[in-house]
Amino acid sequence: MARRKRRKRPHEISLIGDVDAWEADAVKELLEAPEGSECVFYLDSAGGSVYGALAVVALMRLRRLKATVYVLSECSSAALLIFAACHKRFVNPTSSVEIVAPLRSSGFCTGESWATTSTQRTGRLETLE
Repeated sequence: MARRKRRKRPHEISLIGDVDAWEADAVKELLEAPEGSECVFYLDSAGGSVYGALAVVALMRLRRLKATVYVLSECSSAALLIFAACHKRFVNPTSSVEIVAPLRSSGFCTGESWATTSTQRTGRLETLE
């Protein structure tokens, strides 16, 4: 009798709060995931260190991970790098995915947003209902 191969569950990683608060833990978790495996991120972050987010993205690519992200509440600023690097992206109807306006020639950031999913849905974001 043939045994059915049991499918492994994806590696689950929570990214809650400022990037600086979870960067080291995320890197450790990604190093534990087998190369080429699936991982799921649960994201609720207003951003933080761009370098920290880039480190997570670089490791995802180096290990060829197939990543899915679920935005629980907020995904802004540097956290968007991780959101963009995932193969599948899901947001709740009440979630906020914000792209912060870049620095202007004056050198000051206005703090305005280019787009917010709670008010304007663009692109191929899938909404959880």
